[in-house]
Amino acid sequence: MKKTVSLFLSLILAVFPLASCTSETAPSPSVPTQSDAGSAPDPEADAPETEAPAVPDFAAKLTDHSWFIANPSAVGALTFEGSEASFLLFENGEDKSVSGPVTFAEKSLTIGGEEFGWAVVASFCKLTRGDVSFSLTKTDDADAARGPYNLLTNRWSGDGLTLSFDGGNATLEIDGGVRFSGSYELTAGKTLVIHDDAAGGSDVNLALGAKASSSSVETPDFPPEYAVDGDLGTRFSSEYVDPSWLTLDLGSEKRVGAAIVYFETACSADFTFDVSTDGENWTEAASVEGNDQAGVDSPVTVKFPEPHTARYVRFNGLSRATDWGHSIWELELVEGIPGEAECALEYVGERVVLKMDGKTYTLSK
Repeated sequence: MKKTVSLFLSLILAVFPLASCTSETAPSPSVPTQSDAGSAPDPEADAPETEAPAVPDFAAKLTDHSWFIANPSAVGALTFEGSEASFLLFENGEDKSVSGPVTFAEKSLTIGGEEFGWAVVASFCKLTRGDVSFSLTKTDDADAARGPYNLLTNRWSGDGLTLSFDGGNATLEIDGGVRFSGSYELTAGKTLVIHDDAAGGSDVNLALGAKASSSSVETPDFPPEYAVDGDLGTRFSSEYVDPSWLTLDLGSEKRVGAAIVYFETACSADFTFDVSTDGENWTEAASVEGNDQAGVDSPVTVKFPEPHTARYVRFNGLSRATDWGHSIWELELVEGIPGEAECALEYVGERVVLKMDGKTYTLSK
């Protein structure tokens, strides 16, 4: 029995140290496997990528400015904004513009996927598209650079004037009947000349010697026939009333497209021209508001928006510019008046400032 107890105690003492050692021994650090090592963070891989500059140094002489072209056959502009560029081109009446992301090489650039050749010499840029080259002038005003292109590709109005373009033709209309329509020239983007090709016709005075009648006369010394006798020393004058009219019978139907009125100092401020084939049914052909021109050296030219076939033409004085009557030295009627309108242009933001015959018009799209 004693031998059996002794053997049991020996076994307990032999096992106890092993259990204690196992429970108190710190775990060994794990050794990374090949897969663990492969996933370790890479400082260079995690660093943010640095984007290459959109505009290389060699292209700064191009992108630091805007560029424009304005000649008889083409107007346009090359402008840059961030990583985008626009080449606006209106050539021979056709819009050939492109815009979009831009990239550069030493002698070429790509805008919206289309490649161009480029070179800068002093204040000029040579831009090559296919086998066609354009010479553009430097400016630091992007709005001014885009001005000629915007001018020809939009319709403009303001201060009683309307200006529009259709291919190679331009039309300018001013409230009061002044109208030019025909081919145009744009010089350096700053001067616009519109040739009134549509007027045409004869400039023979159709009113000379016509049978004249009026709503009233100031005195018998100023009868209506004096307005069409070809003598700038005689005149017609109505009574001091509004409205007052002067009607001309041309004897037969004529094609009438314009009138020239030589007012005496007692001129008409607002007036219309009406036409008729029978003297009873009338159509307004043109109107003028706010006139203050007078004198034999300052005739008022009124171009009808379109020519009319008429036997009777009526000048209808709606309001007087003075306290006197509606007074006319001479009234001429013609089929058309060839001529041209010359306008100075300035581009201010999205507006065009047009100057013509001493007057300034601010136009908007």
